[in-house]
Amino acid sequence: MASAAGDPTFVLAARGAQRSLLVVGAGVALLAFSLIATARAARASAAVAMVRADFVATVTHELKTPLSTIRAVGETLVRGRVRTDDDLNRYAHLLVREERRLTRLVNNLLAYSRVTDVTEVYSFEPLEPAAIISEAAQGFRRQLTDSDVRLDIDVPPDLPAVRADRTAIILALDNLIDNAIRHSGGAKTVSVRASGEADHVRFDVVDQGVGIPADDLPQVRRRFVRGRSARGPGNGLGLAIVNRIASDHEGALEITSEVGVGTTATLLIPRARV
Repeated sequence: MASAAGDPTFVLAARGAQRSLLVVGAGVALLAFSLIATARAARASAAVAMVRADFVATVTHELKTPLSTIRAVGETLVRGRVRTDDDLNRYAHLLVREERRLTRLVNNLLAYSRVTDVTEVYSFEPLEPAAIISEAAQGFRRQLTDSDVRLDIDVPPDLPAVRADRTAIILALDNLIDNAIRHSGGAKTVSVRASGEADHVRFDVVDQGVGIPADDLPQVRRRFVRGRSARGPGNGLGLAIVNRIASDHEGALEITSEVGVGTTATLLIPRARV
């Protein structure tokens, strides 16, 4: 009698069983991979949902606070409760401050929408670093006076031009300077410097503020994220906008900080092609 091992039917059955085991094993592996991928996607979606929810809460708060102040001041003025020029001047400054706060929030929301829209086309041109910094700094005269912060600008006259979109690069510097002023804590100096490197021009914005904890540094360039040491109003959009603009210009945003000493934000923008 032939052994079972030599029986052709047995051999075919054994091979079929092996193939079935391989198919089942591959199916189990594929199912496991799919479950893991699904779980990861679910966690990622949940994280995105949390970020969005936090953003909505943050923006809602940022809108409500100045609007509440403006309404309170307006009601006080309408009811004739302001009787002296000093009080009138104080309320006028409050209105201007809160209007500026609202304007910055709206501008940042619009700017972030713009720089993250793949259909948006930059208009690159050679721009002089000194002219860019001067234009960006002009909008901070009143804020510097109100916050008792001094702005120190140091730009060598012989720096090469950068290749940049004027609106975008000024917006980037505007956000960096605004961050530095708001986090300085008053009676401090914010320094804006420019220097040349091999392929880039380096823009440094240096403050003497509270600084950013080391654990927060990798996160602060993400949208809607603020450092734990952040003071005053803010929505976590500024550095995200700057980071995106830097990336779109084939440059980079670098941030170094020491708690209790201050923060240096460095914007690297490629030189204009000669």
